[in-house]
Amino acid sequence: MSELKKRNQEALSNLSLTTDTVQREKSHYDREKKSLLAKIEDANAMADIASMQKANADKAIEKVDARLKLALSRADELIREIVDSESQKAALITKISSLVRQKEEADEIAAQNQSKFRKTQSEVKEANDRADEAEHFAYSLKNARRAAYN
Repeated sequence: MSELKKRNQEALSNLSLTTDTVQREKSHYDREKKSLLAKIEDANAMADIASMQKANADKAIEKVDARLKLALSRADELIREIVDSESQKAALITKISSLVRQKEEADEIAAQNQSKFRKTQSEVKEANDRADEAEHFAYSLKNARRAAYN
């Protein structure tokens, strides 16, 4: 029996060593498991943060896209206004050119009319001078006739 006790003691000692080893390994694996779970939790938290940041970035991109569309629309409107203004400018330049030609023609006609007026005025003055001379001559003849009859 002593041998059986001895064997039992050895088996118990081996079992105790094995249990200690298993306990140590279990404790080691539990710590590793906790560490891995903490890392997974951190990774999940970082993924949540990244997801929120992506959602915020997507919202910001949508806002920028909306502003860009608005700016492009306004730019298109301004381009149309510029094209319209250029068209109106060309029409006004054509009209101004026409008016300048008309003014030049009117100035030319006015100069011709003024020249004709001066010529006519000169002719009228000469005619008045001749009429005055004729009147003076007629008066002189009248006086000479009166003097000859007296």
